[in-house]
Amino acid sequence: MKSVDYLILNRIFEERLGLDISLVDFNTDMLSGQFGIEPRDLVYLFFDIEREFNITIPEKDIVSGEFKTLNRMINLIDRQLKKNREETIQNV
Repeated sequence: MKSVDYLILNRIFEERLGLDISLVDFNTDMLSGQFGIEPRDLVYLFFDIEREFNITIPEKDIVSGEFKTLNRMINLIDRQLKKNREETIQNV
């Protein structure tokens, strides 16, 4: 089960890019031109997502293309949220 809050993610995309994610293909490369996203926009999204979800996205995941499509991005966010929950439980 995914724990990513789609409302938060959609708000990030709408505020940053004016893009409603419910209207796009989640498997399309965000830099393909279909979204009208520039590489710098992905950098802004990266920082917005880290801040809003209170996660740290590993550089290796960015380099490997895990931030390339919405599906991959959602899976990445979900993994990091799960990792945070597990770390919190271990520290209790």
